[in-house]
Amino acid sequence: MGQAKQRGSREQRIAQAVARSPEFAAVRELATARSRYVTQWGNSSRHFFDSGYYNWMANAVEGRNTVLEIGCGVGYSTLTLAQRGHSIVAIDENPECLTSTKEQLEAHGFAVELHLRGQVKQAPGQTYEMDYGAPPDATSETVLLIEGDMLNDPGLREWLSRTRQFDAVVCWLLGTHQYRAAEHRFSEYGAADQFGFRILVQNATYELADTVLRPNGMLHVVDRGGFVNDDRIVEAIKQSHREQASVTSLIVERVDHIEYLEAGGHNAMPMVYTPPDSPVDGVDLTEQFPALISVTSTKPA
Repeated sequence: MGQAKQRGSREQRIAQAVARSPEFAAVRELATARSRYVTQWGNSSRHFFDSGYYNWMANAVEGRNTVLEIGCGVGYSTLTLAQRGHSIVAIDENPECLTSTKEQLEAHGFAVELHLRGQVKQAPGQTYEMDYGAPPDATSETVLLIEGDMLNDPGLREWLSRTRQFDAVVCWLLGTHQYRAAEHRFSEYGAADQFGFRILVQNATYELADTVLRPNGMLHVVDRGGFVNDDRIVEAIKQSHREQASVTSLIVERVDHIEYLEAGGHNAMPMVYTPPDSPVDGVDLTEQFPALISVTSTKPA
């Protein structure tokens, strides 16, 4: 009898072997968490897209041609920007998000270039670590998607600072998968969990925006959160972002909000309320309602 024919491609066979191997448990868990995030955030962000929430966000950067997007999700935010005529560079740590974004935009007729640069490695203590390859060369496509990490990817930050200037940087509804805390260097960032990690990424976004924005360029940050119609809450939000911007030249200028409804269904990604850094005197936080909270900052001329 002849030899049995091996089934599947070489890449498929390697992936199957990795999945069976206990020493690659962290790599396997990372892949599962990234995939789960795409499913859950896909349901939520489709709801935001259909409800016009992304259009509301995009109004803030109207007329600003070149946009750097920090975290593209599964592509509904990027699609909104592209449909409104912006030229976009989008960064995301999750390669499955980037692949979904590419498929989303190409289905709507946009030219997209995708650069996956990350290599996952098993690290001690059932953790994983990431190595990133060289950033891409210049591209003429309307949308450039790059795998990268705002906290652990100095090559990408240097490339952006050296090769690009943007009219706007957007960081909308930032989140991460639940396995992010298993990254080998996670404790070095100073975050206790994936929610604290979000603030660190926003801090890094302020610093990067200060470098890559043109004079009079805008940084636009949008979060989900509890909100109360009270000027003292608005001032507290501004002050929090002033602290994030304190190591930059950016000037925090405006806070806006819109009340919103969460996506229905059990397989969406619900908002997690986070309390303010300190109580706001005279404000009854039991009156808060779910809102998309927009903060715009400008780089001086």
